Order: sequence, then structure tokens, then C-alpha cells
Amino acid sequence: MRKYLILLTLFFCGILWGEAVSYLLPTPKTVNFRGRLTLPHKNFKLVNRFGATVTGETLDLFARTLSSRLGWQKKDDAAFTIALILKPFSQKGKEYYELESSSRGIKITSGTRAGIMRGLSRLLARTLTPLFEVTEKGLVLPEILIKDYPDNSQRIFQVNLRQVYAHTPPELLLETALLLIDRAAEMQFNCVMLMIGGSMKLEGHPEINPPGPVWSKTQIKQLVKHAHLRGLEAGPLINSIGHAAAGPYIAPIYDDTGKKVMGTNVMDPGFDQLFFRYIDELADLFPGAGYFGIGTDEFHKVMKKIEKISGKKCEEFYPLYVNKVNRHLRKRGMRTMIYHDMLGPGGRYKWPVETLNGPAGAMEMLKKFDKDIIVGYWNYFHAYDYPFIKDLKEAGFHTIWFTGWYGQHCLGALFRAGHKMKAPLFTTHWSAIPAKNEFVHGSEFSWNSSSNRTQQDFNDINNLFFYGRQAGHLQNAETENVPLQGGIPLFANYRQKLQKRFGQNKIAAYGIPLDLSGARSFSPIRKQPQYTWSQVAELHKKGILKNCTFYTDQTLVQRVIGSKSGVNSKREKQKVIFYTSDFGPSTKTNNKGVEFAIDKTGKTVTLSGNCIGKSGDEKGNMSIPPGGVVISWHEAQPCFFYRSNTFY
Repeated sequence: MRKYLILLTLFFCGILWGEAVSYLLPTPKTVNFRGRLTLPHKNFKLVNRFGATVTGETLDLFARTLSSRLGWQKKDDAAFTIALILKPFSQKGKEYYELESSSRGIKITSGTRAGIMRGLSRLLARTLTPLFEVTEKGLVLPEILIKDYPDNSQRIFQVNLRQVYAHTPPELLLETALLLIDRAAEMQFNCVMLMIGGSMKLEGHPEINPPGPVWSKTQIKQLVKHAHLRGLEAGPLINSIGHAAAGPYIAPIYDDTGKKVMGTNVMDPGFDQLFFRYIDELADLFPGAGYFGIGTDEFHKVMKKIEKISGKKCEEFYPLYVNKVNRHLRKRGMRTMIYHDMLGPGGRYKWPVETLNGPAGAMEMLKKFDKDIIVGYWNYFHAYDYPFIKDLKEAGFHTIWFTGWYGQHCLGALFRAGHKMKAPLFTTHWSAIPAKNEFVHGSEFSWNSSSNRTQQDFNDINNLFFYGRQAGHLQNAETENVPLQGGIPLFANYRQKLQKRFGQNKIAAYGIPLDLSGARSFSPIRKQPQYTWSQVAELHKKGILKNCTFYTDQTLVQRVIGSKSGVNSKREKQKVIFYTSDFGPSTKTNNKGVEFAIDKTGKTVTLSGNCIGKSGDEKGNMSIPPGGVVISWHEAQPCFFYRSNTFY
């Protein structure tokens, strides 16, 4: 009998363990899950046995965060203790920590401040998940021992303050930026590059700020300090030459209409004085920062104009400008980071293996750059072979940052290559909301050199951290809840899943806030569906489904149907088209999109490569199942199709 009780206990502990580990991201190296605790306490005592390297200000911020999320209050005579303990660990790395939760309290043990900060971050991350539940009986949490350390010592995250928040109400800009810094820390990054762009207020020169929000020096100082208190290094990031919206408008070059800024004439006689004043005053706000990013990528569309206006070829003005900035920042003790795609000649490697936009003489141009410049090598595809890395190494560049965006396959493959080279891993954040899972993908793959996480794991944690309980709701302020028409009510088990994951019963899907209490399904997930996909297409044709969310039963694909959509028509740029058998045997589309096919029973039977995050695998012209439908979505580049913020 005792044997069966043990087996039964192990079985249920296994279920609990499986649920517990799914919420731990990045995945810890070692976890011993012992069960659940219910603590009646509403107060906690914070004990620092570590020393002055963990400041009182750091611990006060931690305590305030814990109080806001759990309703606890910090009190010196509380029975429950959260203790920081100094204990050197040999050969474990400077970020090694142990985190133990028991009925006696929580202990975070490490030999370094960096390790303690990783333990505090892990604890705060857990409070955003169902691992911590506030009930009438008290706080329910796991009894657990985590022993953990990263595989990579430099895990950098870009917090985008320039391009992302153009539509965020001004009063929420600072709050949103602080929230993203918190998430970067809780996902165990150890450095943030704050993308200020050209949006720092420079006294006497409002003309250099691109349209959109402008950050005061006081606000930037607050963000940098907040990052430091969360255990993150912080550095500034702008762009220059190209991507004008992400850089200061100094010596701007306009398009043919004379209205839109396309790039920067870095050879303009008045450029240096104002530009160096800008980067100096920005750098002053980042005490102790080791890096300053100046971008310089994707200016191929304006390159000929710069050459014509400046009278210099790209092979001359590009290294001249970058070296000048590098030597200036070097005197400040900072290293210059640039992006790479203009360093290589277009056509050197077949796309999408590499994206290179530089001039024909770019390989010879490489010799002219200072070799202490950091090259941010980005690659958004999953080719697994990155030949331009070898070119950069052979050219003599000392440091290369492996720079990813999002996508389980794409970012995972790139960062595994970076792990092998022991290179810094840099996760960028270019989207309007954390919708593409760049936070969670970068967190997992920069911490762990190998991972078996599923896309659903990433979706769940992304939703919990950004749209779940007490996580804040990053929504587009300009949209309104859309009343859904047609379809069928959600099934009870599905509603229960939504209620469990989103206590407030609301979520932003592709920037459109949805009240889940009124959500309706257009996916025939039963054997005898009320609506077939062909009928859904007809409803959409009548305009009933505009701005509704659809999902399918066998895949993670989700899409909000917008105005650029249709049925059995030519798929043009950024359009979503429903293709039924009436159109013909196939969609007749090219590879610039994503498609998935559903048969007449409602089952998803075919997924295109981009649909599962494998950028560059798209073929187009998908076969249409008899009586079924193919949903086809066009966008500019394959890697941008995969959206992984599904809410079910």
C-alpha cells in the first residue's frame, strides 16, 4: 500500500512539477519542486545578509514591487522572511544563484551582487504567473529549490523608447518604459540598450527631434537609474545615416517631395558640432556605460543621394564617419556599436541566408574601419549558416554582437551560433507591443544554449508577463473594443482557459483590445460545426467580420481581420484573403506571405513555412482543400509574418 501511495504522490507531484516548470523562463538549470505552500502571512521581513553591494534603494524597489503584486507589507517583525545570503560558489560563474522557497521563508544565495539580482529577478517573475496565487486563505506558492546560472555572460535587450510608443498617451510613456525595463530584468537579461533615437530634448534645438514623444534628460536619468536598481547595465542607442526616425534630424536628407526625412548627410559641414554635442549630452546620462550604439544600417535607399550631396562615395564617407564617432567615444571610455548590413556588398550571398545592402566595394571598405568597433550582426532567418560572420572575423573585428529579433526558429538558431562563439547576444525590440515574443525568445535562448521549449510555452509566458494579472495592459490607445458579430459563443472549457489566464477578461490582440466575455468563435472546432470555413468566408465577404479575431483548432495561427482583406481575390500587399475551392485548385500566390489550409471538417491540414516561424521557407501557391479554405496573408518580408501573441 505504501508503495502505491508513493507512486500516486510522485504522479501528482509530476503534474504539479510540469505545470510549475512551464512558468519558469528562462528555463533554470536545476529545479527541485516539492509541492505547494499556503502561507497565511500578509507581511514579510527583508533581511540583507549580503552586504552594502545590494543597496537599500534596490531592496526598497523590490519590496514595493512585491507589495503591489501580492498585497504584502514589509515589516521588521514579520514571521515570513526573505533573506539575501552571501555564500561564494566555486566555478559557477558570477551570476550563479540559488533560490529556495519553504514554509520558513525564501532564501536567495549567491557569491556576487549579479547573482543576487538574478535571484531577485527570478522571484519577481514568478509573482506574475499562477505559481503565486493570492487566495482567501493566504498566499499559495511553490516549495521549490532552483540552482541556476546562464550559459552566456552578456545578454542584452533593446528597450525601444523611440519607434514603439508613438501612439502611447504621453502620461503613460514613462510608466510603459519602466515596465519594459522590469520585464527585461525579470527575464534575466543583464544589460539594456535604451533606444532613445533622436528623441532626447536638446536645449535650443527642438528641430532635431523626429515627430513623436520627446524624452527629457530627467526622464532618461530615471530610466537609467531604474535599470541599475533592477540589476541591469544600461547604454544609449540611436540610429544614424539611415532609419531617420530613430536618429536625430541633423543635416537631414529629404525625399523627392521635400517632406519626408530619408537619411542623414554625415559629411555636411555643420553636422559634427551638433551631432557630437547630442551624443555627449546623451552619454552623460548613462554613467559607467560601456557601449553607445549609433546604428548605421539600411541606408541603401538614400546612399546615392548622400553620395551626390556630399561628393563622396559610400566606401569613403561611411568608415570616415564611423571612425570619427568611435574615436570620440573611445575617449569617454565607451565602445561604439553599429549594425552590419551596409558593411557587405549586396548579392554576396543568396538571400535570405544574408541581408547585405552595402556598395559594390564594401569588402575593400571593411579594411578602413577601426577594428575595436562592435558590429551588431543581425539575421532574422533560420538558415543556420551565417557566412558574413566569417567575413567580419577575417576583416579583423574584435567583437560581434549576435543580434536577433523574434521567432522561435530564427532567434534560437542565431543565438545557438552565438553561444558557440561565446559572443554577446543582443535581443532587439522593434514592435509596437511585445507581440512577437522577442522578450521570451531572447530570454530563453540567450540564457540557455539549447532549449526544448514549445511555442505555446512562449505564448503563455508572454501573455502572462504583459497582458495577465497585474502585468499591465500594453494596448494601442487609439483603438476601441470591437463588438463581434456572427460566429458562435465560445465553448465552456475555452472560456475557462481564458478566465484562468486573464483574470480581467481582456486582452489586446494585434493592438485591438478585446473584451473576452463577449468573444465569439469563427473556428469550427467541433465535429459538427455551426459554421464551415466557407461560410465564414461568406460572412467576411458581407463585411460582418471586419476587425474580428479568428483562430484555428490545430495551429497557433491567429489574425485580426482588418480592412485590407477579401475573398477569392488577388492577394496584394498586406492583404488577408480567404481562398475557397471556387477560386481554383490553389491560391496562385508568391512566397511573400504566409498561408494555412483548413479542410471541410475545420481541421488545419497544411501550414506554410512562415506560419510556423521558419522564415525563408515560404513557397506560396498553396493547394486549397476541397470544401475547405486557405487563409493567406501578405506582408513585406517573410520573417515578419509569424505572430505569436495568441491568447488561447
